[in-house]
Amino acid sequence: MTSGAHEHPELARADHVHPAPDPHAHVHAAYAGLDELRSLAGRVAVLEVGNEPGESGDTEPPPDPPSEPPPPPDEDEGVLVPEGAGHAWFLQYPDAPVFRFDRPFSGTVPVIDGATYRGNVEVRSSDEEFSTPSGDLVQGRIAVTPATPSRLTHEGRGPLFVNPAAGRRSDVTIEGFEITGVRTHELQHGVLDLAWIDDAVLRGNWIHDNGGTAVRIGQRCKVRDNLFHGSEHLAIGGLAPDVDVSRNECWGNTTGHTRFNWESGAIKLVLGSGEIHHNYVHDELAHGIWTDIDAYYDVRSNVVLNNRGPGLMIAELTLPGSLIHIEDNVARGNGHTGWANQWSVMRAQLLLAAGAGIRVHGNEFEQTGPGQHGISIVQQFRRHRNRYCYCDDIVVAGNKVTRASGDRNRLGTYDDTCGRTSPSDFVPCYLRNWNRSDVPASRRASLVLGPNELG
Repeated sequence: MTSGAHEHPELARADHVHPAPDPHAHVHAAYAGLDELRSLAGRVAVLEVGNEPGESGDTEPPPDPPSEPPPPPDEDEGVLVPEGAGHAWFLQYPDAPVFRFDRPFSGTVPVIDGATYRGNVEVRSSDEEFSTPSGDLVQGRIAVTPATPSRLTHEGRGPLFVNPAAGRRSDVTIEGFEITGVRTHELQHGVLDLAWIDDAVLRGNWIHDNGGTAVRIGQRCKVRDNLFHGSEHLAIGGLAPDVDVSRNECWGNTTGHTRFNWESGAIKLVLGSGEIHHNYVHDELAHGIWTDIDAYYDVRSNVVLNNRGPGLMIAELTLPGSLIHIEDNVARGNGHTGWANQWSVMRAQLLLAAGAGIRVHGNEFEQTGPGQHGISIVQQFRRHRNRYCYCDDIVVAGNKVTRASGDRNRLGTYDDTCGRTSPSDFVPCYLRNWNRSDVPASRRASLVLGPNELG
């Protein structure tokens, strides 16, 4: 193609100059979102950092923020906007806006790319501490709130943080809030719906007594150092590739139903990858940590205690090819209460079913009551996306499995491929049963058990 051929007339003009990019576009984008915040009919005071009217000598509410964007911030440090009067409703840093809340707020909040939403609630480590087999420390969490906490709620149904425009958002941080009393349209929907936000960070929040799922996460999301309890459905859920879910405490979730075989409990992630580590999950009304359907998450250094369902339920519907590591976890006393029609083998510290490419190493599992299992491995041939998924390429070695009390297997393999007639009709089997002659060679399982310490 010769130079200039088929060029647009505007591009052929000698005096045509492309406009330089606006170096302060993020400031204007931030204010576009702030316009929506300011339209919340007199509630903009929640965005101010300072005292409530009448405290510390204040007699009047703080003034409204300016209607025009401030001058561009300094290159090297953030600036306070506006200055003076001992309060600020907006902090503008060179790269991202910071919205600060210092009192309760009811309503929805529009999300801006790159923004940080920061409250005044502090989630600290509690006195509950546990050591994993490798010596890692897993700690509980406790929320410390000021007299006027940054408590977010709203009276309608739906998520708290909403997208004011079409398309995805990215690099959003939500930290330091108490979030309670929110109901979603459906159990699986998130009170904090971060599924449409890439690289979101949810850190140091106290999220309790909400309808639906507390948080639904998306790709490259980080959920760290939060305290979750009293959710109607899950604490943490989502279709979540490349995520980090760590150092959270979850307890007493799934208040709205007791369907053991439908996603429930603390954490359930599907269709993704990443790490679930150093979480303290206890006294759940259903499962502890559950991964399902193309779920290639490493699960390590978690402490999972006294949940009604299985402690760890891992890797359903996965295929060989990618290794999944289950290591350095402590699971004790899980499966202590059976529901009607619950599969007996689900009352386990670790349940593996229809998953492949799994390495279980260096964990401590303990049965503490009747009916509980240690490790249950259930062979199933399940059809998923026009393919069969089944237990294969599994190595369970170097674990400590003890039975303080109870009468069930510390390490058992079970067959769910023989036309069972009821949920309790699993057939205890040995490795040779998984490779029986009526199973095609292409679907015969590879299972290595041991050495493990059985006490």
